[in-house]
Amino acid sequence: MKISNLGLSIVIPVFNELENIEPLFKKINFFAKKASFEYEINIVDGNSNDGTPDKIDQAISENAYTNINLIRSEKANGYGGDICLGLRSAKYELLAWTHADLQTDLIDLIHGYKLMTCSDTQDIILKGKRKSRPLLDQFFTFGMSIYVLIRCGFWIPDINAQPKIFKKTFFNKLITMKKPPTDFSLDLFILLEARIQSLKIKSFDVNFSKRRFGEAKGGGGSLSNKVKLIKRTLIYIDKTARKL
Repeated sequence: MKISNLGLSIVIPVFNELENIEPLFKKINFFAKKASFEYEINIVDGNSNDGTPDKIDQAISENAYTNINLIRSEKANGYGGDICLGLRSAKYELLAWTHADLQTDLIDLIHGYKLMTCSDTQDIILKGKRKSRPLLDQFFTFGMSIYVLIRCGFWIPDINAQPKIFKKTFFNKLITMKKPPTDFSLDLFILLEARIQSLKIKSFDVNFSKRRFGEAKGGGGSLSNKVKLIKRTLIYIDKTARKL
């Protein structure tokens, strides 16, 4: 049974991304010209203090967008918390998230949407597979996948790749049964839960570019950031493995 043309709700979390907002909306404009399906974009501001939400409001007003929504968080919910806030507000039956740093392109979502709606099964979650990454980053990513396999018994490549696309029914089931993590473990949580529920995880190639402005909020950028993300991820993997 194929997934019908259901439309796509896209969540983009932002936190202190002032310099990236103008190029982000250039990408949104290009995406709007190319997308042949119904969509909405929920931009969730995680309590930025650099003027990011005002810049987004201005861009939405100037372009007279009716399907782009700014959701302002009144407190710091964390990466995962902000994404879940945007997903809970989604109106379409296919959900996705990607990042405002533009290291992966919004156009990838058009390709991903077509793959989802052309699939011969509804029981899948789709994610990007990052190309053109530095060898050190690939090494760290592969190592995390190996650790997930050893501790949890599931092989999940490129855990933090964007975008991720899945059905709203899958997400609604998760938030009624479990409490999603509010930090960067959300990427792994979604993929592990998909495997636990016997969903297939399919990947498609996406180009991965350097961040143009601002600082990486997760495991990108400096070696220190990578080490911190790896430590947090390993702790989360161990906690999850004990529950399986």
